[in-house]
Amino acid sequence: MKFQRINQDTIRCIVNSEDMQEYGIAFEDFFKNKGKVNDFLHEVVERAREEVGYTPKDGMLSMQIIPISPNKLSITFSEGEAGGYKSLLESLKSGLEESLGADLLDALDEDTDEYEQDENFLEPETNTQQNLGMLNSKMVMIGMSDINQMAEFCRVLDINKTVTSQLYFVENQGIYSLIVEKNRLSTADMKQMLILAIEYTSIITDDEKVISHIREYGEEIINKSAYRILKSYV
Repeated sequence: MKFQRINQDTIRCIVNSEDMQEYGIAFEDFFKNKGKVNDFLHEVVERAREEVGYTPKDGMLSMQIIPISPNKLSITFSEGEAGGYKSLLESLKSGLEESLGADLLDALDEDTDEYEQDENFLEPETNTQQNLGMLNSKMVMIGMSDINQMAEFCRVLDINKTVTSQLYFVENQGIYSLIVEKNRLSTADMKQMLILAIEYTSIITDDEKVISHIREYGEEIINKSAYRILKSYV
């Protein structure tokens, strides 16, 4: 597991398949074994205490779980209001479809009914469906105020192919804008990028007028291969 402190109350943990094997948990358990998942998430929080000195307060934790590749999960948690287990399951489905297959997901859906009325669990605060509406867009813009956060996003995304991209800085808003053109990116690549992006920012758009405005009035920081350069940025 790799932990990063986002701010005083928020921690991000990247969990790979080896980590899940160590704790005896699989993607399917999120749909079929609530008790096992609860135990695993509590272990993650305890590890965060050891790794980055995270000390949760007395309040409930709000947790966001996003599959960022077929064998890797990103878990972000912070002090906040807890929500429903059913909502957490919905947030996982689109990312897990490529890992498990649609047929298996349909079968797993049959096991989630027992949780529908249970609202005493951790709920992600995402806008996944809106982002996935951009899958077929020619380009998207992802904006963040922190260049280090943008670099970390690129490292976690880890698309191993040429990504046509530029980085601009919009000074009057203090926003770094990463413009990514689809070109040779597959739908799966775009899906992975858009699902991960909501963990880092709410500034995500495929509006061509907005992107044109950024290109015209923003300060060009990296004119090509911005993703590759940011991925190597330390």
